[in-house]
Amino acid sequence: SIAFCFSIVLDNPSVYLLTAFAFILFLTTIIIYEPYLFLCVFLAVSYPVSHTVGKVGVGNLGVSTLMSFALLSALLIFKRNGFAIEKKRVSLFLYFIPIILTVIFGFFYGMIQSGTDSVEIFSKFIVFGILPVFIMIFISLKETDLKRILNLTYYMMLAIFFGFTMAYVFFRVLNPSGFYDFLYSFDNPIGTSFFMTKFILISLLFLKVNPVTGHKRFFVVFSITLAGFYVVSIFQRSFFVAILFAVMYHLLVSYKISFKKILFICLFFVMLAITAYNVASFIDPERMYKLERTIEFMEKMSGNTKLLRTKDAEQFGTIGYRIIKIIAVVEKTRENPYLGNGLGTFSRYTGFKYAHNIFLEFLYSTGFVGLIVVVFFLVQIFIKIEYNIRKIKSPDIVKLFRVSMPFVVLYMTVLQFTGGIMMIFPHVLFMMYAALLISSRVISSNEQGGDLK
Repeated sequence: SIAFCFSIVLDNPSVYLLTAFAFILFLTTIIIYEPYLFLCVFLAVSYPVSHTVGKVGVGNLGVSTLMSFALLSALLIFKRNGFAIEKKRVSLFLYFIPIILTVIFGFFYGMIQSGTDSVEIFSKFIVFGILPVFIMIFISLKETDLKRILNLTYYMMLAIFFGFTMAYVFFRVLNPSGFYDFLYSFDNPIGTSFFMTKFILISLLFLKVNPVTGHKRFFVVFSITLAGFYVVSIFQRSFFVAILFAVMYHLLVSYKISFKKILFICLFFVMLAITAYNVASFIDPERMYKLERTIEFMEKMSGNTKLLRTKDAEQFGTIGYRIIKIIAVVEKTRENPYLGNGLGTFSRYTGFKYAHNIFLEFLYSTGFVGLIVVVFFLVQIFIKIEYNIRKIKSPDIVKLFRVSMPFVVLYMTVLQFTGGIMMIFPHVLFMMYAALLISSRVISSNEQGGDLK
């Protein structure tokens, strides 16, 4: 893991190839040992690590490697289970079919429209979301097996976290000039923040299901704190907003606090953040210049709907070109409001691969019909999960869900601001399917007189 973190900065083809070879050898060993444990590899390294492994010079190598091994794992598991599938798991998977069909429609429609990014976006959706969900249909849900998966995932993520920390200290202290190259090599800092929040989630679950005490518990808590420091120090505004919404959700479902009080607290912090940002913009002349240029460009776009390419708008800053993207989405959606313009065609008109917002992406790609389908079934799945959690009698299991579900809210909030939509949105679908499947299994076990802990 240390070699991996250094290889992304050394920019040496031999180091890249050596890292990729070690990665593939590691996956092969895991799959031969126990194929369903490949799920741990996916949870630990799928993003942004697979994106970085893809830098060996072969397009999408990280994605194609994960896809190949995921298919192999699913095949081996299916064979070991006597080619049998539990009907309950398939029925729960049906909740996700409309969303998957919407993405498939957007993909084929985008191909017809000569979408330059259609295949890449669709393959990421399959690899990062559908294949892991597919594997979840086959794996064992026994308490001991789930605990093994969680623990192995934790130790693999800990290894990567340790490698990142070593590289972070090296570049921060011994080689400051290469620090930002190192940080931005993880598909920009939002990729690092995403990995760190995943590590925090897995670490918290690890503490909940294992009797960790003494210096071991201190180590886990310290690593969680350090991961939180990385997220804060990177200063991704989207993650600050997402954390706020996640905390708000956790307070609402876990404690008897009125919605008005929580809303007031959140609004207070939002206003504080906006004020701080405006003060910073006023003090920083460069930010004021970018804001003025953004307003000028928006005025031009309002008078000329053909002026849609926003790639040159990076000079306006992150908020500036996001505003311009929204205008571009609205203008192009007017041309085909019901079925959209196709997945992967956004770059043809704007120069950017994504609309930087999951709902704008579906509105642009699949129109109002696709957007309504996705929103409706996401809300339905979330309500079903909450309904299941409230029916669970064991306080310990409920606590596990109360720890994990705020992270689903966090990632859904991040999806309102990020560009790597089809590398994060599938993660959300996978987490929701896992929560729906496990909560349903706990309820069924209790109803049948079982003692699933």
